[in-house]
Amino acid sequence: MDRGRATGVRTVSGTIKADKVILAAGEASEALSADVGLVLPMANRAGFLAQSVPRPPLLRGIVLAPKIHMRQCVDGRIFVGWDFGGSEVPVDPHHEAETLTGVACELLADDDLCLEHFTLGVRPIPADGLPVIGPVSDLPGLYLVVMHSGITLAPLVGRLSAEEIVGGHALDVLEPYRLDRFTRQ
Repeated sequence: MDRGRATGVRTVSGTIKADKVILAAGEASEALSADVGLVLPMANRAGFLAQSVPRPPLLRGIVLAPKIHMRQCVDGRIFVGWDFGGSEVPVDPHHEAETLTGVACELLADDDLCLEHFTLGVRPIPADGLPVIGPVSDLPGLYLVVMHSGITLAPLVGRLSAEEIVGGHALDVLEPYRLDRFTRQ
């Protein structure tokens, strides 16, 4: 920070100077915003996921089924979760992961889908559920991007954000997603 403007990033290796700073740190965005005096209203939620052992290519995108969602990574592992909105920490996580894998097996008609491990992550969700994208009016030099659906929206949001940052002009399509919507009267 220099005279109320974001001018770089402080890392364990030192400070990196920049004309523009982009804060896109998922669930850590709230704490990092607070470090520079910025209020970023978040409603992060836990997200329980089961992960299979690597499989030959089976899925070509994100599957949103009535009970579960799943996607296959480049390494062949299939990630399965109950709900994008978040989930409680299960009492018996191993049983929960086995149940998730079982539901995926039913949908895929795949008896070889074996559980490798499970994780409990944090889903970055802005307070109103919508992405926060754009320059921060109270802090020149800072551009903020935080949303839950980053994995699916990254190509589009990356392109639109680059147009704003490099082009130096606001895009109307991003107006509903500005941080100041939380303080507008």
